[in-house]
Amino acid sequence: MESAGDGVAPHHGLGSALVSVWEAVVEHGRPVRFEAGDTLVTHGAEGRHCFAIDRGVVLVTATSQQGATVVIARRGPGDVIGDLGALSGLPRTATASAATAVEARRLTADEFEDLLLSDPALAVAELRRVAGQLREMTERYSMRGEELRTRVLALLRTHAEATGEPVLSLIHI
Repeated sequence: MESAGDGVAPHHGLGSALVSVWEAVVEHGRPVRFEAGDTLVTHGAEGRHCFAIDRGVVLVTATSQQGATVVIARRGPGDVIGDLGALSGLPRTATASAATAVEARRLTADEFEDLLLSDPALAVAELRRVAGQLREMTERYSMRGEELRTRVLALLRTHAEATGEPVLSLIHI
């Protein structure tokens, strides 16, 4: 598998931390494929594995207090998903489903933990990656009371900063 296929750059918001964890899972994981609509991880299930996404788009969803399904993240090439459940052993906090055909590499929870224990620099990279995701979620949560226009502009700015893609290219009327 090639890294960050389909012309989508990996998420480099935290420098090489994201890429090194993804590359390690790709190097050591087993290839898996999901069709659009397939579920990679299910809310409430035990976290027994994690995935490095090589191609395709995965939507991470949760259920709101009102019972609505809410997209909380969009992940693609260069991203790792399922690592929190794999490391904690706690039930999954969200569902991740393939929005398109997805090619990924899968590691079991034990393999992922062994990989991090064998390489302290990789373990630090994973901490930085998770810290970045926590920061992203905190920023999104803090925007809940803002007007829709303000929230959309903030999300566009964040995307542009993370990808280097100009905001205007994201707007299609």
